[in-house]
Amino acid sequence: MTELWEGGVDAEPIVGADGWIAEVVRRSRCGEEEVRQVLAAESVRPPTGWSTGRHTLEVRGVHFAGIKQLRDAPPAPFSFATAIGPGVSGFGTHEVNDAGKSSFLHIILWAIRGRTDIQDDVKKWLRGVLVELAVDGERMACVFSIHNRRPRGMVWLLAPDAELPWDGLRQASDEIVRTAFEASGDPTVATPELTEEINRILRPYVQHELASFSSGGDMERVMDGIMTSRLGFESIPSWGARRESDRIDESDGTMGRQGWPTWSGALLISDPSIKVVLGEETFAAARLLQVYLGSPWAPVAATAQAHVKQLENRISVLTRQAEQASTAHSGSLESLHHEIEQIDASLAALSPAPDPVQLGQLAGELQQASAAYAQANAVWLERSEAYGNTSKLLESAEADQAALAEAAHTRRFWHALKPTCCPRCETDVTPERWAAEKSGSCSLCASDLDLDLEADQEQEVAAASPQDLHQLLTAGESIDLDSLDDLTQTRLAILQLEEALAQEERALDDAKRQREHAAAVLAKARSQLESIDTSVAERRMALQLRRAELSGQLSERRGAKVALFSQQIDALRRRLKIVTAAEAVSVDRRGADQSELLAKVNEQLTAIGQHLGVSQLTRAELDGGCRMAVTKGGTTVAFSRVNVGERLRLKIAVVAALLRVGKEAGVTRHPGLLILDSVGREETNPAHVARMLEELIQLTEEIPGLQVIVTSAHGAYLTDALGPDRTYLAQPGHTLW
Repeated sequence: MTELWEGGVDAEPIVGADGWIAEVVRRSRCGEEEVRQVLAAESVRPPTGWSTGRHTLEVRGVHFAGIKQLRDAPPAPFSFATAIGPGVSGFGTHEVNDAGKSSFLHIILWAIRGRTDIQDDVKKWLRGVLVELAVDGERMACVFSIHNRRPRGMVWLLAPDAELPWDGLRQASDEIVRTAFEASGDPTVATPELTEEINRILRPYVQHELASFSSGGDMERVMDGIMTSRLGFESIPSWGARRESDRIDESDGTMGRQGWPTWSGALLISDPSIKVVLGEETFAAARLLQVYLGSPWAPVAATAQAHVKQLENRISVLTRQAEQASTAHSGSLESLHHEIEQIDASLAALSPAPDPVQLGQLAGELQQASAAYAQANAVWLERSEAYGNTSKLLESAEADQAALAEAAHTRRFWHALKPTCCPRCETDVTPERWAAEKSGSCSLCASDLDLDLEADQEQEVAAASPQDLHQLLTAGESIDLDSLDDLTQTRLAILQLEEALAQEERALDDAKRQREHAAAVLAKARSQLESIDTSVAERRMALQLRRAELSGQLSERRGAKVALFSQQIDALRRRLKIVTAAEAVSVDRRGADQSELLAKVNEQLTAIGQHLGVSQLTRAELDGGCRMAVTKGGTTVAFSRVNVGERLRLKIAVVAALLRVGKEAGVTRHPGLLILDSVGREETNPAHVARMLEELIQLTEEIPGLQVIVTSAHGAYLTDALGPDRTYLAQPGHTLW
């Protein structure tokens, strides 16, 4: 299911801003409570705590080192370091192009913006970078190493009175990269000790670490966080349309954010051939102008605009999904109907099912036969156990009888013996002792032999026959067991057990016959039931179950999914109406704030353009979309139609006009740093370059905190206009670094 929006429903409704809310309510024709809730959910809020104070950004110095790999020269270590003062500073060569001027500026911007457009080969040469910055006088140093073209480093907060030893940094870094290269002979050798040494030299000037980063993405986020808050900017949502080849319709795109990397685009003028009035990117020019004109409603209008685009995209996506669902839904319903018809045909083609009454009767007989067999089997098991127990008792009694008979025979055997001596001391038995034994005393120990009892027992043993015992049992009189000797008692028990065992054997045979009969009945009942084919009934039941399932799906799907998409689209359209109204109200308020300022900017723009040497200029006018109309020689043309040199002057004039008007109105947002690359490359008249530089110097004198850094291959122009103290020139025939 496609969600209506991303987590906004839990946002607290907007409080206050009654006038703005009332205007949105009027334009959207929605209730106030709903308007406050929806705008909060879409993060479209009125401005709060808008700062109009001037903030400044300065570059105090730059240092970088590495190993160059040129096509026509051997690899060479390099180390560059210089302080950069306020006002206008120039860096140039003596008519040498491709000499590192643009790379020098892009290294500075890398530290400022957290991202870079520096060429990959130069990025590969670099090993370490240090750029000192000051934001409203707060000094900081961005230090990072470069390995595999990836930056890794930190931002230090410096002491207010720190004076960094730029020459010492240059010498120390030169020694490190040169030693590493000479030791390895490898121009790609890593030098991790380089940034370690830079940080060691900086340590006496450092108060604490502000942030650290370990990749290009980290660095961009770190510098965005540091600069945005200090310079009074905001991070604003921005909707980016996809490339025409990739998008499905006009609303297709993605939501991103515009922060310091975008706002800092107005600091650089590097390629006048780019036909953008402010910054270097066409899509950001209008937003830059709105932000730098200083209206608190500019971020609100931009946020509302981005969310309008996002809502339009969501509606477009849901509409496409609804159309697809409708098509798929129709096909799905048709498929369900078709399958139900097939099942009905299969049911009709099945042969008649067996007689359910007969099946029930046979199943009942099988159940009864199973129960009868289980009972007969239990009786047979019980009789088997009883027979086994009686057999064990009989075996035990017979063993007792054998033992008693053996004892009697042993006794008769030993009494028949005539001992001649004592078995202990071997004393002879005297005739007197033998004579005493005849009278009933033992010839060895003189104890009474009880010869009469033994004689009686021998007679009884000899007289007790099986027939006598059987007669004793069947006499019908009670038997006094104590009057019988042990052997007779045992024989009597054996006789009883033999009769019991015979009875158990007859009962076991009877139980076995009953069990075998029950098994035969069970087998017959099972065979009769299995002979009937039940597969037709099973097939019929399976088809009927499937038909019931499909009928339920058919009932559930009729219109439900398409209706759900319609509900979501309606809800989003209502939200879009509210956010669109908020955008319109905010744009009106932004326009009211900026119309007067824009008129003043246009006045300054024309005057500064004339001072910078735009030939025959009578009027230069910006509109709110950052489009410029240029009137010269009685003809008005678009900014893109003037020549490259004039575009450069007008781009400088725009920034200067924003700074002047902002200073007068107290709402300037530009931080006052302007970086110009390769000044004079489009000029054939040295006087035009000199005039431009003089005008830049005058601007820095008029606007406190304005710093301009320029590069040029015409080093002599820089020296003539700025003086040697403000100019860093390479040696004749050499590159800048």
